[in-house]
Amino acid sequence: MKILFTVLLISIFPNVFLSQKIEGKFIEYKNQTVYLYKCIGVITKLVDSTIIDSNGHFYLENSSIKLKGMGYLKIGNNITISLVLGVNDIFIENEHLSNKESFLFKDEENKIYNKYIIEHKQRDNVLAGWRYLLNEYNVSKLFSNDEEETSLIRRNIEEIESEDANFINSLEDSLFVKYVLPLEKLIRDVPVSAKYLTSRIPHNIKEFRELDYSDLRLYNSGLLDDVIQSHYWLIENSGKPLDSVFIEMNKSTDFLLESLQNDEEILNEVTDYLFDLLEKHSLFKASEYLALRVLTLNSCTLKEDLAKQLETYRAMKVGNEASNILFSGHTIKNGIELQNDLTLNDLQADYKLVMFGASWCPKCVNELPKVKSLYSKWQQKGLEVVFVSLDNNEEEFLNFVNDFPWLSTCEYKQWDTRAAQDYYVFSTPSLFLLDNNNKILLRPHSIDQVNSWVEFYLK
Repeated sequence: MKILFTVLLISIFPNVFLSQKIEGKFIEYKNQTVYLYKCIGVITKLVDSTIIDSNGHFYLENSSIKLKGMGYLKIGNNITISLVLGVNDIFIENEHLSNKESFLFKDEENKIYNKYIIEHKQRDNVLAGWRYLLNEYNVSKLFSNDEEETSLIRRNIEEIESEDANFINSLEDSLFVKYVLPLEKLIRDVPVSAKYLTSRIPHNIKEFRELDYSDLRLYNSGLLDDVIQSHYWLIENSGKPLDSVFIEMNKSTDFLLESLQNDEEILNEVTDYLFDLLEKHSLFKASEYLALRVLTLNSCTLKEDLAKQLETYRAMKVGNEASNILFSGHTIKNGIELQNDLTLNDLQADYKLVMFGASWCPKCVNELPKVKSLYSKWQQKGLEVVFVSLDNNEEEFLNFVNDFPWLSTCEYKQWDTRAAQDYYVFSTPSLFLLDNNNKILLRPHSIDQVNSWVEFYLK
């Protein structure tokens, strides 16, 4: 999660607001570059920069900032400045950026946001101590009967938390911070709930599910990626059995898609981000569910690359029969060129691992030596390997596969390779474990996973 001071880029009247003016004085950082970033969906975009002059003064005026949203200022590579930009022209002054309490702002939203950040940090430090004590009283036999002290600790925690909530509730609804601060609090609550206050987990998950993911305030808040990550991380770490975790994740996916089904642009971006997040965390049942659900939505149009990425789960899911592969291109084994009328069905093996990759794929370069070290053992247990290259240069292909002891083939058509099209390949490496009838047994995500399958099933 991002832990940094954010910049609020706000415009109440986007149709008449021409530009956002940002002015400041940082004597400590004279002659350095200050960068302005704007949060857009799950990314941050550099929208402007300028040099802080010899007097420590800088001035930015950018016409691309027309909607309420979040961003931040950055100096050099390491300093993210605690800076709030409001509706009006903004001026900020501070001699030492590390001292957030000495920032001088001239607009109301800056003052409110900075005040909250300072006070919340102080409250959070105290809360951390009380929560630690509460945990010790709950788990230690020495204090297990001391209900009076435990009750006192709980009251202190509740009082401090209520101060935080009261600050937010006292804000005017028209302020953008009134929307953003509860989101930040919800995100911060996630690790606390998972570690100390597990009884709050269902409530936190409910709050995530009730968010309107098509709300432009969320899209421009700089918190969209944190919201998605925190939501699914909390479910994963809720202490439930894995099957129950996937059920809850799929429920959350349904809520999210329901919220986004009328906004194709945001749906494509969020789906792409969430799918990648689930895949990286090896939550494949959840990513498969997401893929199949999105593909059945009739109210949206998916971008071509995303649609192809998701389609692989529907067309190439475990239990389906994979297409036969005709090795019509350049086919090599142990450095020797083979005839071109071979097919995948011609291989005499109980199991087949079909790998799609290329010499230009860094992960392929790292993974294929593992295959080479395991190949002899695999082959003895009835598993054969086929490598389908997406290279487009003959010399690079031959240099890459020359000493591979398994069959390697290349049409030099990259993503237009017939087998890649038939198998809905959208990334490299892509792996498919098949039986002798080309039935898909496993969609491995690494060579280590393949080897674990061999060790478990082919004893």
